Parts: sequence; C-alpha cells; structure tokens
Amino acid sequence: MNPEARAGERTSGVHAPASVRRSTAGRLLNELFTRGALVPKDVASALRTTAELLEACAAGRATLPHETQLRLAALVTLWVPEYEAKARRLFAQAQAALRVEANETASHLTYPITQMR
Repeated sequence: MNPEARAGERTSGVHAPASVRRSTAGRLLNELFTRGALVPKDVASALRTTAELLEACAAGRATLPHETQLRLAALVTLWVPEYEAKARRLFAQAQAALRVEANETASHLTYPITQMR
C-alpha cells in the first residue's frame, strides 16, 4: 500500500516519494488520478498528449508544456467541477508563465535599472 494513500481512497499506481516536488499541474493530476476522478488515457486523448507524459507529470518526473496546462485546466473545470478552484490556479499560473516567456511581463528575478541622480 502506498504510504501517501489515505484509508479508503482508490489509488491508480501513480505516486512519487514525498520528497519529489511536483508542479502545480503534477499535483493536480496526481490528486485526480489517485482519487479516481480522471483516467490518464481519457485525459491524454482530450489533451492530445500521451498518458505516459501525464503519469510522469503526476509522479513529479516531467512537466507539461504551458499550453497543455491551459487545456488541462479547462478540461478539469468541465469534467470535475469540484476541482475548479485548483484548475483556475493552474490556468492563471500557466498563463503568467506564457506571458513571461513572451516578454510581455517583466521578470522579478532581475533588479530594475534606475537612473541615479
């Protein structure tokens, strides 16, 4: 039995050690797959990706492209409405990451250049 599984919960075999840092999408997928709310094959088909990638993401071994994260958030909102808040959080995070990649948003990792008087 997986130590992360709680009593009475269904598990899908998609688990990672507690020390693994999952992405927001990975944590959401892991929770949905573990609780049996979604099936990797069905999600993969809807997102036009592979079940292996989704399972690797859920286990903390891979990350999803930002565009796929946006589609995942929309899918979760429609298919599993009780996870809408988490799906919105994922959508906002992926959208922000795309904006930073497109240089539409200033990164907070660099110090702003100001003129000295």
